Amino acid sequence: SGPVVLTFLRDISEQYFAQEALRHTDMQLRSIVDGIRDYAIYLLDADGCITTWNPGAERIKGYAPEEILDLHFSRFFTQEDIDHGRPAELLRLASAKGRVEEEGWRVRKDGSRFWANVILSSIRDSSGYITGSAKVTRDVTDRKRASEAVMQQLSNALMANLDIRKLLAAISASIAD
Repeated sequence: SGPVVLTFLRDISEQYFAQEALRHTDMQLRSIVDGIRDYAIYLLDADGCITTWNPGAERIKGYAPEEILDLHFSRFFTQEDIDHGRPAELLRLASAKGRVEEEGWRVRKDGSRFWANVILSSIRDSSGYITGSAKVTRDVTDRKRASEAVMQQLSNALMANLDIRKLLAAISASIAD
C-alpha cells in the first residue's frame, strides 16, 4: 500500500581482485619488456603491422614508437629479401610451426644494415585462430664479424702452412685470438 524499494546486491570482490591481479601482472610484464635494451621486442597484428614497440627496438632499429606503429614489419628487411617475399614467408612459417628462428641482414631507419638473430612466434586466441605475432630481434653483428675474422684467419693459415704442425699451431693461435 505504499512505495516499495527493491535492491539487488552482487558481490564483485572476487572479480575486482582478479582484475587487479591481472593489471599488476601486466604492469610487471610491461616493466620487464621496457627494461630490456639489448633486444627489439614488439608485436605484430595478423597482417604483419607493428602494434607495440619497446625501447630496445627503438635503440636497435632507430624508430620512435610514433614513427613505426601501424607500419608493416617488412621495412626492416633488405630489398633483396623483400623482392623474394621473405617477410611473408616468415609469417607463414611462424603460422605453420608456431615459431621460427633465423639470422640474416636487417635494415635500420638510417638505412644501415646489421646482422640479426630473429625469433618470430605466432599468437593464437583460445580457438586457435592466429591474432598476430611476437617478434624478438637481437643485433649480433659483432659476433658475426668476429666469426668471419676467425674463418679468414684459419683460411689464411691453411693456405700459408702446408706443413701439418705449422697449420695446427696457426689454428691454435687463431682460436686463442
